[in-house]
Amino acid sequence: LTTEDNRLVSRPVVPEWNLLRSLGSEDGGNSVFVDRVLSLAFSPDGKLLAAGGGEASRSGQLTLWNVADGTLARQFPDAHSDTVYGLEFSPDGKLLAFGCGDNSVRAIDVKTGNHAWQYQGKSISHHTVALGPDRVFFIDSSITAEQRGQLLRQDKTSLKKLTPDEAAKEEERMKKIDLRFAVALDSRTGKQLWALPVDVTD
Repeated sequence: LTTEDNRLVSRPVVPEWNLLRSLGSEDGGNSVFVDRVLSLAFSPDGKLLAAGGGEASRSGQLTLWNVADGTLARQFPDAHSDTVYGLEFSPDGKLLAFGCGDNSVRAIDVKTGNHAWQYQGKSISHHTVALGPDRVFFIDSSITAEQRGQLLRQDKTSLKKLTPDEAAKEEERMKKIDLRFAVALDSRTGKQLWALPVDVTD
């Protein structure tokens, strides 16, 4: 970096990190976690850390931790009967949404611990769960071959502007695209608002 007085200042590309604390047990001893922790999320104010996990097909675990001292703030013993994935706080910090191993998305009231709502999907990508001021978004991979075919046939006007060779290559590319549904729910009720096909090809 060059300063205003033309001095050259160097900074490390990878900053040094210091481990402040660990949650659970590092040596295999007693731990509040029944199995692997699969997802983490900080509350908007940075005071709480939510951890999700559990034993696959046996129990879902959801805990809240105080960031300042690493103490357990709250457990939600009845979060779900299957693994908890994809945690996300609402912008106001009042709700905590998460995906579950049974392809459902649920929301819990952080203060009371009560379940706010549940939405049952078909093939939800749990790591895509995102919570906005009044919407919950995620990707569902349950698009059928018939739906995929219909979507690819809907609009081919752009192909008319291409040469025959270019059009053939573009049609071949379109056959390989990864189409899924982007889904939006009402964050207050869990009701589906819309589901739109999106191209998530890498």
